[in-house]
Amino acid sequence: MKTLKIAIIADDLTGANDCGGQLVHYGMDVSVKHDAEFTRRETDGAVIFNTDSRSLSAAEAKAAVKNISEHISRQSFDIVYKKIDSTMRGNIGAELQAMSEVFQPDFVLVAPGYPQNGRQVIGGVHYVNGAKLEETEAANDPKTPVAESNIQRLIEKQTRKKSGHLSYEDIRRGDGHVRNKLERFRAKGISYVTADSVHESDLQDLAFILRSLPYSIILAGSAGLMSCLPKAFNLKERKLGQTVPSSGLPVMFVVGSMSPTGRKQLQELFAARLAEKVELRSERVLCGEAEKRNEFERLKERAADVRRRSKHIVLCTSDNAAETQKIGESRGFTPVQTSNAVSGALGELAGELIQAFHVNRLFLTGGDTAYQVLRQLRVHEIRLLDEVEPGVPLGAAGEDLYIVTKAGNFGSRSVMANAAIKLQGG
Repeated sequence: MKTLKIAIIADDLTGANDCGGQLVHYGMDVSVKHDAEFTRRETDGAVIFNTDSRSLSAAEAKAAVKNISEHISRQSFDIVYKKIDSTMRGNIGAELQAMSEVFQPDFVLVAPGYPQNGRQVIGGVHYVNGAKLEETEAANDPKTPVAESNIQRLIEKQTRKKSGHLSYEDIRRGDGHVRNKLERFRAKGISYVTADSVHESDLQDLAFILRSLPYSIILAGSAGLMSCLPKAFNLKERKLGQTVPSSGLPVMFVVGSMSPTGRKQLQELFAARLAEKVELRSERVLCGEAEKRNEFERLKERAADVRRRSKHIVLCTSDNAAETQKIGESRGFTPVQTSNAVSGALGELAGELIQAFHVNRLFLTGGDTAYQVLRQLRVHEIRLLDEVEPGVPLGAAGEDLYIVTKAGNFGSRSVMANAAIKLQGG
C-alpha cells in the first residue's frame, strides 16, 4: 500500500512540532527541519519545514515560504499543508500568497480552529476559551498582535483578496452542499475560503469533505485540522513503540513563554520540589555585551548549584516584560528587537549550560526560544517519536538528545512534571 506523503510549512518551531505530533500516532515517520539545505528529495512520511518567520516582515516571510514551496513543488506529496498559529499571529496572508503563487491551487482553505484546545470559530469569529480573539493575550503579543476576531476579514486584509466562508451549518450539510458553495465562490473568482469549527466533529467532517472534492486545495490550519486528516485518508492509529532510554540525569527546562498557562505549569513543577529556577534578568541583556556576560556567569554558578542537588534546572526570564520593553525603547530598540534580544540571549545561555553540563534531556517552551536553543546546538532536524500529551510532542535529535517542545499556552497543569518523567524514560 502506498505511504501517505505530507509536506507542512510552519512559521515557528513549537507549532511545527505540535503539528507533526498529530501524525506519529498513525505510524508515520515525521521529521521537523529548520535552517537546513533543501536540496535532497524527501522520503515517505511527513516532513515539516520551519521557516521561523512569524516575526519577520511580511516580505521576508513571503520569500522564506516561497523558497520552501518551490522545493516541495518539485516533488510528489499527497497533502501540502500550511501550519498557522491557532490564534492567527504571524504573516499568514503573505505566506499563503507565496504558496498560492507556487502551487496555483483552486482554493486555499483556512481553518485555524482547535476546539479540544479551546479555539473555536463560530460564524467566522475566532474565540479562545470563550473570549473573542481581540480580547485575549494574542491582541497584546509584542511581535505580531492580532486586533481582529473575524478570520474572513483578517484574511482579506492580509491577502488583499476577497474571500468566502464555510459556516458550521455548511459543513454539517455535507460534501454536496460544500461543493456547490465552492463552485459559487469559484464563479466569483474567490479562491481564499475560511471555515468554522465549533466542535472537533466539525473539523473531522471538514477533513472528510475535503478529501472527496475534485479540487486542488492548499490546507491552512492549526494542529487541529491536521489531527483529523489521517483518518480522512484511511490511516489507522497504531500503538507507539518508540521510547526514551532510561536516565537518572536531570532535565533542563528552557522557558521562553511566560503565558498565564505556562506560569501555572511552572508552579506545579516547583510545588513538587523537582526543579529550581535559574532566572535571567532580561534587562541585563539589553545593556551591552559586558553586562550580558556578567549575568551569564552569575547564572552558570547558580545552575551548577542546582545541578549538584540533582534537581531539574528551569532556565527562564524575569517576569517584567513591561519594564524590559521600556529599557529596550530607551536604547533605541523596537518591541520586536527587544523580544528577539531576550530570546536570543536565553537561547545562547541555554546552549552554553547544555554543553557545560552535558545535558541531553530538554524541555523547550516558546517557539522563538526553542529555535534559538537548537541553533546554538546546531540541531537542524528533529525526529518526532511520541506525545507527552496532546499538542506536546517528544522528539530526538542526533544519537542521544531528547527534546519536548510546547507552545506557551498549551498543556495541562502537570505537563512539565509529566514531561520530566517521559524524558527520563518513564
